[in-house]
Amino acid sequence: MDKSRHATRRIRPSPSLAAFLSFLWPGIGQLYLGRRRLAAAFAVPLLVVLLFFLAQLAGGADVLAVRLFSPSFALGLAVLVILAALWRLASMAQAFGAAGVLAKVSAWRESTHVRWFAVMALVVVVSHGLVAYGAWSFYQAGSRIFVTGPSGPTPTGGTAVGPSADPSMPTPYQTPTSPTARINILLIGSDAGLGYTHSLTDTMIVVSVDPTTDKVVMLSFPRDIAQFPLYNGGTYGGKLNSLVQFAAANKARYPDGGLGTLERGMVAGREYASRVGGDHAKLRPVVRARNAEETRAAIDWNLTEAFEGEQPVAFWSGFAHGVRQFLVDEAATLSAHPPGGGEVSWPLPRRGPPPLGEVWHWSWVDLRWTAPLAWWLAWDAGAIPVGGSDWHRPGSDAPPGAPTTWVECDGDGPEAVLDGLRAGRVTISARRDGPVLLRADDAAIAIDAERATLAGPDGPRARVRRPCQNFPGSTGYHRLADDTGATLALTR
Repeated sequence: MDKSRHATRRIRPSPSLAAFLSFLWPGIGQLYLGRRRLAAAFAVPLLVVLLFFLAQLAGGADVLAVRLFSPSFALGLAVLVILAALWRLASMAQAFGAAGVLAKVSAWRESTHVRWFAVMALVVVVSHGLVAYGAWSFYQAGSRIFVTGPSGPTPTGGTAVGPSADPSMPTPYQTPTSPTARINILLIGSDAGLGYTHSLTDTMIVVSVDPTTDKVVMLSFPRDIAQFPLYNGGTYGGKLNSLVQFAAANKARYPDGGLGTLERGMVAGREYASRVGGDHAKLRPVVRARNAEETRAAIDWNLTEAFEGEQPVAFWSGFAHGVRQFLVDEAATLSAHPPGGGEVSWPLPRRGPPPLGEVWHWSWVDLRWTAPLAWWLAWDAGAIPVGGSDWHRPGSDAPPGAPTTWVECDGDGPEAVLDGLRAGRVTISARRDGPVLLRADDAAIAIDAERATLAGPDGPRARVRRPCQNFPGSTGYHRLADDTGATLALTR
């Protein structure tokens, strides 16, 4: 009798239970019904997806969050989540129907079983739908952030505007009507002429001069601005740094040419003009410069032409020279990677070293190299070292945090960070979760750097043997290195 009851249980499985087991994980319901091959066919694909997500999480939740801003990753995730939902529903439906056949009942006509199946299916649809919606939101945000050259601007109305002068050699505006009129100058830095097939204005700085107060305000426009509103009512779909090149190549749509379109776009609606100079504020575009001499000539030409007629030319030439020298001498940071950067190495003379030096750049691809350190020490060992990954999008250059610059701050606001930088309370690590070398007066403190070597100005000093180890008397620059000599952390 016991064997008969056991056989009865085996040939009369519960459709609701079979569907619930496949709800927990595809294939378990099929295994419950004794169909092992079908169970493996349903279980393995979702297991691969799970392993993929675990691999993404291995780098940290913050790294995964950054990757979500990659449009391709976010879109792929949304599609994958939807396919996983369909796969789960298919496994549940197959197990539900197969259990009914084995139980010799019509599971899809039994209201109790159908209600349970509907509830589980609803949970799958809602949960996966929410995750897919979140991924789609990241995709939409990333598509607005990470854009390349546009297929064309998105016309949203507006009217055509007459052309201006040739943007490769802009004509200065008419001299201001009074010596008190504010002068705004648009400084353009382009990477054309360096063997590239593109010409991107990666630097766009508005210099606003107020002759009545002798004050100069500089405003930098980030090069990665997307969906830039145009002065004629349209919208440019690419990054702002590609607008000049794209407009110059499409003069039928952009009659003002490259620099003319950018210049007029920046004062569209007078919103910007009202902030820096009222109705009389205008921008003077600087001719694109490919080397040091062209940079000097461009700045001198624009500033001299801008003020000529208001004051003696000699006076304004001197003023132009002063602004030019300020731009060159007072730059807060000078990057260390250009010494090996071929045509982009920095050739301009300076009165003195910069207070900050980007000693650690992503182009320091082999951390066993000592050239960046040699450049830093030869230029000015007192310069405060900082690092930068130059990250723009997932898959390009180095990922965020490679390297990571740490600043000891007295607060959590931007001013506190700047104060920490000025004071030199800075250290750099190869990774955000890697070994760190901190400063405490004349001591160096190695964190999470077991088996690394502490090296100072005179060479290797000591082996790090504890998770947190203090090394007193560590004046001058110090770094942590592994057994191959690769730099793991750096501080001054």
